[in-house]
Amino acid sequence: MKPWQILFCLVCVLGVPALVKFGETRRVSVEELPAVASGGAAEESGPARPPVRTRAIDEPDTPQLPPSPGSSSAYDRARLTLTRAEQALNAGRNDEVAQNLRLALGAAEEMTFASPERVDTLIQTGVMFRGTQPEVGAALLHQAAAELDLLPAHGPSDQEPAGTLPLTLVHSLYSTLGDHYRLQGRAAEAEQWLRRAVKGVAPMGDTDLRSRLIAGDLFLLAQAHCAAGDLTRAGSVMAEMQFWCAKLADREVASGCRVPNKELPCWSRP
Repeated sequence: MKPWQILFCLVCVLGVPALVKFGETRRVSVEELPAVASGGAAEESGPARPPVRTRAIDEPDTPQLPPSPGSSSAYDRARLTLTRAEQALNAGRNDEVAQNLRLALGAAEEMTFASPERVDTLIQTGVMFRGTQPEVGAALLHQAAAELDLLPAHGPSDQEPAGTLPLTLVHSLYSTLGDHYRLQGRAAEAEQWLRRAVKGVAPMGDTDLRSRLIAGDLFLLAQAHCAAGDLTRAGSVMAEMQFWCAKLADREVASGCRVPNKELPCWSRP
């Protein structure tokens, strides 16, 4: 057997690990996901938070990603199944949500590794999986984050040219992972991801959307530190949040944003 044939066999058997900033990451396959139990969604403990909405898959003003080799057809199928999953989610049909999410994940497996289409699909699938299986959703989001780190830098604003991922989509990845760890009471990991979310929207410039996103991330971070009993750090984060709240164009919203929420343990204690 020739050397190249031996090498090919080893690659087929062992696979090729992706080396990323946060350590070695392996692909998550459909077979690895546990079955979704019917009759309700799994819940994470902790104060409730409005669901993080990624950009709609079929919005006409969304920049289309140019197809990577071997990804176009699979990406089209993923977009279709994610649209159906979102419709089923809105109608409360959890079994149908899970079925479509698995189809989308199966399509992602056919896409080029670390391609914009695959990262897009993994993010949206992971965010939606959080409603039924939080740990599965978090695993998919970690996979998306690892592959995202292998992509070229993103565009200068949230209106990037085709071929780059919208900053709002990338923000939803980091913010959702931060919220996941906040609900688990793991403040250090929550801060790691929420700070990445805050930093990631910097290219938006001095815009109302950026201020809203940052204020929301900082509020989650303050909740994480409060739950951990670190009132000093929570107070510091709240002061930072107030700075961004003050920049909001809607003065009524800005005023309400600056008032500590009753869900924040630091301020609800006597």
